[in-house]
Amino acid sequence: MANNILCLSDLQKVERCLKNIQGTHILERWCDLESFMSILQETPTNGQSVFSIPGPWRREINYIYSYVWANDKAVQKALNDREGTLLEWVRCNESMHYRGKERTESYVYDVPSAIDDHRHLTSKSCRALIYSGDHDLIVPHLTTEEWIDTLKLSIVDDWEPWFVDAQVAGYKMKYLQNDYELTYAAVKGAGHTAAESRNNACQWLIGSFLATLFSFTLARH
Repeated sequence: MANNILCLSDLQKVERCLKNIQGTHILERWCDLESFMSILQETPTNGQSVFSIPGPWRREINYIYSYVWANDKAVQKALNDREGTLLEWVRCNESMHYRGKERTESYVYDVPSAIDDHRHLTSKSCRALIYSGDHDLIVPHLTTEEWIDTLKLSIVDDWEPWFVDAQVAGYKMKYLQNDYELTYAAVKGAGHTAAESRNNACQWLIGSFLATLFSFTLARH
């Protein structure tokens, strides 16, 4: 019990220290999204209007603009949404999540972890790319690297930098087991949604991987 109390105390300290850190990108300004969303109620608007949100730029401002755009009736009509089927578009709709054994109308099964699926893939002929932002506090890159280690793959290319426009864009490592090849890349300066904060680097990374994959497929045929 004493150990549990000490552990709880430590966790409370960690929570207190991280309370006002932006989890999606630790270097960006912390934002209370709920206070931002209240602007929607105070400022009637539509997808064709342009309105400014006071204060310094924050990534969440883009989410408000997308909320306004996606709920605009003209936009929904242009997207051929059937009238009456979409009451309100909500980003990260929590009602659609699968809670344990409790079913929802949207999903009947949730995948809590994909690690077992990767373990099954290691016995097949497959090439995979996994990338992670190194400023993400929600799913830290160290966690990603730890579960990759559980696959017990052989390292064929150890840590090395990868470049975009002659600048280090991150670091990568390549693993191999028989015909299964996995490339892991950390994206320098990227957050939870890596392409959102480092778009050019992620485009280059994915494009390079797909080009290599395409060349590999042609060579085998």
